[in-house]
Amino acid sequence: MPEGLPGADKLMENYNVFFSIDTNIIQALGYKFDSGALSKLPLQRPNWMLLYMAEVVQKEIKSHRMDAVEEDANRFSAALERMQKSSGFDFSSLKKSYEKEDVKIFSDAIFDKQLDDFIHSLGGKILKTDGADLAKDMFNLYFNNLPPFEVRKDKKNEFPDAAALLVLEGFAKQEKICGVLISGDAGWANFANTSEHLYCVKSLEEFTSLFASDGKKAEEIKHKITSSLSDRESSFSSDLLKELSDYVSQADWVVDEIYGNGPGQLAAEVVDAILLKDKVEFLGFKVWLVEHDPSMCVVEISLSALVGLNLSVLSYAGGSILKDLSFTSSFEYSMDVNFETNIFATFYGDILNDEFSLWEYDLVWGGGSYSVDVGYIDDKFSRQDM
Repeated sequence: MPEGLPGADKLMENYNVFFSIDTNIIQALGYKFDSGALSKLPLQRPNWMLLYMAEVVQKEIKSHRMDAVEEDANRFSAALERMQKSSGFDFSSLKKSYEKEDVKIFSDAIFDKQLDDFIHSLGGKILKTDGADLAKDMFNLYFNNLPPFEVRKDKKNEFPDAAALLVLEGFAKQEKICGVLISGDAGWANFANTSEHLYCVKSLEEFTSLFASDGKKAEEIKHKITSSLSDRESSFSSDLLKELSDYVSQADWVVDEIYGNGPGQLAAEVVDAILLKDKVEFLGFKVWLVEHDPSMCVVEISLSALVGLNLSVLSYAGGSILKDLSFTSSFEYSMDVNFETNIFATFYGDILNDEFSLWEYDLVWGGGSYSVDVGYIDDKFSRQDM
C-alpha cells in the first residue's frame, strides 16, 4: 500500500484513482443496489472516481444470491408436498403453475440487471479474469504463504480472492493509477499492504467518509437539520419518524442466542417490531455536497432507538442439533432492545439560501440485518401448558 491512507484532497490531486468493492460489503448490505447505502454512493464519491469490479466478485455476488433462491425454492416445494400429505388436498394445479427452473431463470435476469445498473451508475466496468501470468502469480502467492493466503488454514478457499486482487492490481499497474479497495476481509487488507498501487478500507462508511464535506456550508446544513429534528412537529421530523417506524417493522431481525431453564433447546423469530418514538436519539450527521450538482446534498443521520420486539419461541426436546429435535411447545415472548442505524436524506433545491422548509427530500435507510441476543428466559410456563 502507498504509505498511509490518503484523505480526499490527496486522492483528488491527479484524479488517477478508482475504487472496487468486495463481495462481503455488498452481502452485508443485503444486495440492495437501488436502496440503502449502496444507492447513495453515486452522489457521495467524486464523480470522476469510477468503480472497477473484479469479475470474480461479480460472479460471487450472483452465486450467493442464486443459492438463496435455490434454498427458498426447495423449501417451497417441500412445503407443498407436506401440505398435500397432511391435508389431502390436490395441489397439482399449483405445482404446474410453479416451476423452480422458471424462478431461477427469472431471478438470474433480475440479478444481472440490478448489478449492471449499479456499476453503470458509478461509471464503472467489470475487469475480466484473464492475463498470461495470472495462474502463475496465484500459485506464487499460495506456495509462499503470501496475502491473501496467509490468513486462513484452508488456503484453497482463497483462490477467488487472489484472482480478484491480482486482476485489480494488474489493472492499476497497467493504467499507472491507484485503487481503493472496500473490503472487510483481512486477506484483502494484507494484500493491499504489500501493494504499491492499492489501498484498503474496511467498510463502505469508511470509504464515503473520505469525501464527506466540512467547513461553513456543511455546518450550516447540519444546523438546519438539527433545528428541524428538535421540533417533533416539523414535517421533516414527522416524516423521518414515520419512515423509521416502517423500517423497524420490516427490518431483518435475526435472533442469535436464546436459552431457557429446561432440558431442551429454544429457537425464536421476531414476529413484530414496534418503534418507541419517544426513545429516539440523533447521534450525528455527515454531509456530502454533490460535486456535479450544487442543488443537491446527501446527509447521513446516525441515530439510536428503543424497539419493542414480540418473539415466537419454539421449544424442542431430543438431540443436540436442531434437525434431530422434536417440537414440544411454543409461546410468545416480548422484550425491548436498543439498536443503532443510519438514514440517508437527499435534499434538493437552493440548499444554501432557502429556508429548510422549502427543501425537498427523500429518505433511504442504510439497510442490513440486526442481531438480537435474547439470552436466558424463563420457559417454565411453556412446559406446564403442554
